[in-house]
Amino acid sequence: MFNMIKGLLGSNTIIENGVKALDKIVLTEEEKLDLKLEFVKATMPMNRARRIIATVVTAVWASSMGVSTYLLLTESALASTYLQFAFTNISAPFTVIVGFYFWKKVTEAKFSK
Repeated sequence: MFNMIKGLLGSNTIIENGVKALDKIVLTEEEKLDLKLEFVKATMPMNRARRIIATVVTAVWASSMGVSTYLLLTESALASTYLQFAFTNISAPFTVIVGFYFWKKVTEAKFSK
């Protein structure tokens, strides 16, 4: 038993493995930039899909706001029902989507100062 403990504490391999693990966890600025560049390169093919999704979501929201405006201006009986539907099913999810899209940029700008 004592030899096992002595072997564990006296072994350089444990220390070396610990140092290697810490080195993998802690990144230098250059390594962070390299990882960011690799991420950008890896996700480059998805840019077109992101733009299409953003365009579709924006088109749905804009058309919803157009219909809401039309119903309000014509004083339609459907206005209050449609506004409730639009807020619940379109505006709230749209706000979440836009919030997640811009959140990273806002926090980076705030904390980089």
